[in-house]
Amino acid sequence: MDDYKGKLLRKLKARCSEVNQELIEVNAIYDQSVSSFCLEVSSYCEKNNLKNPLDKPKEDKKEEGCKIIPPEFKSLYRQIAIQTHPDKGEDDVKIEKYQQATEAKKESKIDKLVSIAKDLKINLNQMKFSDIKTIENSIIDTEKMIRQVRNSYVWAWAMAANNKRDDIIFKFVMNNV
Repeated sequence: MDDYKGKLLRKLKARCSEVNQELIEVNAIYDQSVSSFCLEVSSYCEKNNLKNPLDKPKEDKKEEGCKIIPPEFKSLYRQIAIQTHPDKGEDDVKIEKYQQATEAKKESKIDKLVSIAKDLKINLNQMKFSDIKTIENSIIDTEKMIRQVRNSYVWAWAMAANNKRDDIIFKFVMNNV
């Protein structure tokens, strides 16, 4: 059983790294594109005497309560913190890992903690099968976040050929006025 669990954990660690890297890349493209998209929407609305849907007041989203990280993953965070805490030295890479781990803990991003643990070569074999299920669910949540960005108008506009961008802006404006 330990052999199976070890293989499964190795696969999950690799998947956590992949999905978190993909999220970073997708968010970088999105963040670079959003201001240009907003300018194009504003310009389109002005040119066509349409109400700009981006001028709508944003609805207050109720802040979700702080997710509680399971104790098994608090222990993982502590292991990461021991290796990467800024008081341990001046290594910029480790300090960055520490900051990423702290953010992942606050956001209850288990897959991000596992990815950092992989990078630091922290042994996860003490994990139980229920912990593995928690990791799998965290990966699924991150994949949902990636899909949400990729299904956005901003993403479609950024990835579209220049001659298709006006159509995307038209659809955005008409669906949100």
